[in-house]
Amino acid sequence: VDTLIAEAKRNGVKFLPLHPNKSFWDCVIEEPKTVRMGFSNLRGIREVDVMHMIDEREKKEFKNLEDFIARTHFSKD
Repeated sequence: VDTLIAEAKRNGVKFLPLHPNKSFWDCVIEEPKTVRMGFSNLRGIREVDVMHMIDEREKKEFKNLEDFIARTHFSKD
């Protein structure tokens, strides 16, 4: 994955970091030559927890860290 990302960057592709209000399980193209990283790239994170997070943010975006923690089920690790 790192090799593919490095090659894409050399060809002008911009990679945006994970964002709890914008990222999905998989990477997505947000605009031409711009990719939003997905949570599937993190080790130790469960897809079911990410899907719950996405369901919660569709009801209402996360305002801050406390709101995120209160409304999601990620482990402390």
